[in-house]
This record gives sequence, structure tokens and C-alpha cells, in this order.
Amino acid sequence: MEIKFNEDLVLLPKWLRQIVETHSVSIPFVIRTHVQLGSGEVDVVVEDRKKAIAIELKESDYMKVIVQAEKRTLFFDYVYAALNLHTSTILSILRTYSNVLKSGVGFVSTRDGCIVIRAYRSRNVIHSLRYKKILDFIQTNKEVAE
Repeated sequence: MEIKFNEDLVLLPKWLRQIVETHSVSIPFVIRTHVQLGSGEVDVVVEDRKKAIAIELKESDYMKVIVQAEKRTLFFDYVYAALNLHTSTILSILRTYSNVLKSGVGFVSTRDGCIVIRAYRSRNVIHSLRYKKILDFIQTNKEVAE
């Protein structure tokens, strides 16, 4: 699918528009699905003239999507793991698997239609580690409350 004009953005789900806007994807850009990459496949690729964003989609298999997304960081400017789970569930998962943030992978809740954690390029991964501090803080406060 080629997006040639701003009004074409209304065709995209809210979470995908947020990714496009967050990373200043310039129009025109292309959205491709089921893109072959070596022996695997990337679910969605968004490309403009300067950058490529990979998005791995899963209903709920968070371990599989984390592994796939981390592998994709070697080949794309930005990588997202999109799960059909509520934001709160994704944050709970990330409290347990917060090391994935070191790779710069972003997370999306397709159920809530939003970016949960913004993706960062691997050279700017220090920005994503701020989220780890927030998750640690939430976990500590949760344990104190119990």
C-alpha cells in the first residue's frame, strides 16, 4: 500500500498512524506486509526514502514477538512489537522482561490503539532505558502496596 497524500492516513489504524507520526515518516511512503527477510518474515514494513520501520504482530505470544523484534533491530531503523493486549498487560509483561528495552524495541497495544513504549534506534537506546526506570518504580510501588 502506498500512502501518497496526508488524507490517505485515515486508512490506517490509530496505532499505525501514531508510529508514522512519531518517527516523522515522510509522504509518500509504502506499507508492505509479509516481507521476506532471510529465512524469516517481517509482518509489516513501513518505508519512506530515509528510514524503514519493522512491526511484528502477535495476538498474545509475547515471548515470540520479543525474540522476533529483537532480531529485526539489526536490519531496520526502528522495530515495534505489536500485541493485541491491553496496555496494562503489556506493561506487566515488560516489568518481567525489561531487558528487551535495551535493544530499542518499541511496544504497541493494538487492542487499545496506542504506542506503549516508543522504539529507538540502537545507537540511541539510552532513551529507551528511561522506560526501564519507570517500570522498576512501578514494580517497587506495587510490591510496597501488597
